[in-house]
Amino acid sequence: MTRSSFSSIRLLFLLAAAAAWALPRGGFAAETSDPVTMTKTIVVIAVDSKEPLDVRSDAKERPPVITLTFPKRRVMGSLPERSSFAKGVVRTIAARYDRSLRPRKSAKRFLHALQIGLSAPYPSQVRSEPGRVVIEISHPHSIDSASMEVGLRGGTIAGAIGQSAMTQRFRAMQDALAQATAAPTAWAISFTADGPQPPAGGVTARNEAAAIPQSTATPELKPAAGAGPLASASGPAGPSRSAGRGPLVGTAILIVAGVSLGLWWLARGRPLRLSPGAAPAPSNAPRLPSAALLVDQLIWRAFERRGYQLVQETELAQPSPATLRVMAKDGAKAALLFAGQGTFFEKQTVERFVRTMEGAEAQQGFLAAAGSFTVPAQRLAEQHQITLIGREQLTELLSLGAGSEYFAKQIEQSHARLEEAKETLRQYAGELETLRRQRNEASWYLGEERAQAAKLEAQLNDVGQQIRRHEAELRQWEQEAATLRRRWEESQWYLGESVARVRHLETQLGALQEAAKRAETAEQERQALQGDLAKERARSEAVEEQLGSLQRNLEESAKRELALQMALEQLKQEMRVLQTSGDRRVQARANIPQALVELFNGRNSPVFSGAPRDVSSIGLGLETEQELPAGSPLRVRLTLPGRDPIESKGRIVWQQASGRPRRYRSGCRLLRVPAATRALIGKALQEIPT
Repeated sequence: MTRSSFSSIRLLFLLAAAAAWALPRGGFAAETSDPVTMTKTIVVIAVDSKEPLDVRSDAKERPPVITLTFPKRRVMGSLPERSSFAKGVVRTIAARYDRSLRPRKSAKRFLHALQIGLSAPYPSQVRSEPGRVVIEISHPHSIDSASMEVGLRGGTIAGAIGQSAMTQRFRAMQDALAQATAAPTAWAISFTADGPQPPAGGVTARNEAAAIPQSTATPELKPAAGAGPLASASGPAGPSRSAGRGPLVGTAILIVAGVSLGLWWLARGRPLRLSPGAAPAPSNAPRLPSAALLVDQLIWRAFERRGYQLVQETELAQPSPATLRVMAKDGAKAALLFAGQGTFFEKQTVERFVRTMEGAEAQQGFLAAAGSFTVPAQRLAEQHQITLIGREQLTELLSLGAGSEYFAKQIEQSHARLEEAKETLRQYAGELETLRRQRNEASWYLGEERAQAAKLEAQLNDVGQQIRRHEAELRQWEQEAATLRRRWEESQWYLGESVARVRHLETQLGALQEAAKRAETAEQERQALQGDLAKERARSEAVEEQLGSLQRNLEESAKRELALQMALEQLKQEMRVLQTSGDRRVQARANIPQALVELFNGRNSPVFSGAPRDVSSIGLGLETEQELPAGSPLRVRLTLPGRDPIESKGRIVWQQASGRPRRYRSGCRLLRVPAATRALIGKALQEIPT
C-alpha cells in the first residue's frame, strides 16, 4: 500500500468520524419517540424480625443512590463495606456501620445504613415487611437485570456479596478464578428475575463459622435480547437522557474502536508466552483452568525476577491439578506451589505440601493460594519454614510484578513507536492545516447545534418536571382510590353485619311469639292446678303435725336410749373392776415390809419408790400420796429381801382415793412375766413368814 492510499484511508476515516459526530441527533430523536417498555428489578434484604422495621429511605439522582437507614443499634450484620457488580441496574452495595460500638469477638457489627448504587437515576419504591425489606426499581426493559436477595443467618443481616475494590486487571483475574474453581457453597445470594430467567449468577461464601471472604464477587448477568452495548451502562433510553448524548456516543465508539485496534495490534505483534520451556505433550491428566494457569505463570515470573532459577517443574494431579516448581537461589533449593482458588485452606493442604517438599529435597517452601489460610495451617507452616502467600499478599505480589513488567514493555514499545510517530507527525502536519479549516467550519455548526441542544435540554427538563408532577398526582389519586375502596369494603362489611343482625332479631321475635303462646297455655294450666295445690297444702299440714309428734317421741326415745347406754357402760366398768378384784383375790398375797418397789415412767428417776402394800405373783398393791399414771405401761423393779431385783412391765389397773389428806390405793398388774419368774415370786412368798 502506497503512502497516498494510506493518507486517503486516514482522510476517509476522519470524515466518517465527523459525520458520526454530527448525524446521530436526529436518529436518536426518532428512536426515543416510541414508548419505552418498563420492567422492575426487586432487591430483597432479609432480616430476622417478625414485625416490619422502621427503615428510612432516601433516593438521590446525582449520583444515583438509594440510602436505607436502619434504627440505631437494632440491626447487626457482617456485610462487606463495599460490593460491586459489573452489569445490571444495581452496581454497588455499600454498608455503613456504627463506629461508636462493635461487639467483641464477633464479625457482626451494628448496621447503620445501606447504600445501593444504581447505573442511572431510576424511580424506586421501598417498603418494609415482616422479615424483609423490599426495594422495587423500575427501569426500561432493555436494561437486563435480575432480582436479588441478601441472605440471612443467625437472626441478622449476614453474609457477603462482594469484597474490597481491586484494580481492574486483577479483578478480572479473580472473576476468572471464581468461575474456573468453585468453592463449597454454604449460602448464596439467589437471583430471581420477574421475566425470563437469566443464567444463575450466585456469590458463594463460606459457612457461618468462617470469616468473610476477601475477593470481589460479580454476578454474571447477560443483557436481554435486543439491548445495545450502551444499554447497561447509560441507563434508560428515555427522551430526557438520550437526546443530548449524540456527541458522547460517537466519541465513545471511536475510543472503543481505537483501543480495540491497539490491543489487537499488540497481541499480533507480541504474543504472550505462558511457559518458559517447550510445550508439554498432550496428556489425559487433569490440568489447571486457563485462569489459574495464568496466575501460576505470573507467580513464577515474580519469583524469576527476584533471582530464582528453575531446577525442575512437575505436574501434580492429586488431590487437584497443580504445578510444583523446584527452584534455586544462592545454592538453596526451594519449592513453589499454587494451590488454586478457595475461601479457606486448612492444615491438610500445608501437610501435603510438606510431604511434597521432602520428596523434592527442598529446604524452603512457598505456598500460594487465592484465599486465606487457617491458624493451624499458619502454625504448621512456621514449623517447616514455609512462606504462605494468601489472597492479599498474592494480589500485592502480582500487582507489583505485572506492573513493572508491563511498564518495561510499554517503555520499549513507546521508544519504537516514538520514532515512527515522528515521521508520521511530519505527514500529519500538512493534513492538520486542512483539518483546522474544517474544524473552524465545524465549530460554527457545532455552536448552532449546541444552542439547539440547550433549548431541547431545557424543554426536556420541563417535560421531565411535568412527568414527575403528573406521577406524583397519579400516586396521590391511587392512594385516594385505595382509601375509598377500603371505606367501601368496610361499608359492605357493616351492611352484611346489619343484615345478619336483622335476621337474628327476626328469628328471636318468632321465638318470643311462640313463647308467649306457650305462656298463655301454661297460665291456664296454673289456674287449674291452684285448686289442687290448696288441697295438697291442707293434707301436707296434717302430715306435718303428725311428723312433729313423731319427732318428739323420737327425741324422748333417744334420751332414754342414751341413759340406758350410760348405765350399761357403768355396769361394764364395775364388772371389769369386780373381775380384776376377783382375779387378785384368787392369788395368794403377802405384806412384806422389807420389799422395795420402784416404778419408772420412761425416765431415770422413779415416779414411785417404797414398800408395797401387798405382793402377789400377778401384781402389787400400792399405797401412795400421789396419783399414779394409769393406762400407760410402766417399768416395775421389785426387790425382795435376800433376792435379786425382778424387773417387768406393769400397768395400773385400778386406783382409789380416800382420806384426808388424800392417799391413793392402787393395783399394779405385772405384764408379760415369765412363768419361772412367777414361780420364783410365789416361792419367795411362801418362804417369808406372814
